[in-house]
Amino acid sequence: MTLILDDITLPNGLIWQDEFSKVNVAQSSRRTLNGQVVVFAQSLTAGQTITLTSDSNGCWLTLAEVQAIQAKADAPGAVYVLQANGQSLNVVFKHDDPPAFDARPVTGYTDHDDYYTVTLKLMSI
Repeated sequence: MTLILDDITLPNGLIWQDEFSKVNVAQSSRRTLNGQVVVFAQSLTAGQTITLTSDSNGCWLTLAEVQAIQAKADAPGAVYVLQANGQSLNVVFKHDDPPAFDARPVTGYTDHDDYYTVTLKLMSI
């Protein structure tokens, strides 16, 4: 699956963990005084959580890639286009579930030539 976040082509092998865990319908119900149930339902068009992860078995990012993504994550309120599976989604980094971006060196220490595993938490808007 090819993933592009704005102008950054993300490496193949990132896993979209919650791609099929989205909620498409909001619903609430109330019981009336005469015992009937009234159900309210509405389709949801935004707010899908998008968690992209890599693992230590491959799909590593370089320091330059990590720094480019970190710069995007550090821009408050910035909206980006994520292209995934033939669709384009407007997304923001999900700072209400920190960290919105996490990068860890594969080797356990940092070196400028090192590789990183990452987690990106995004939300469609």
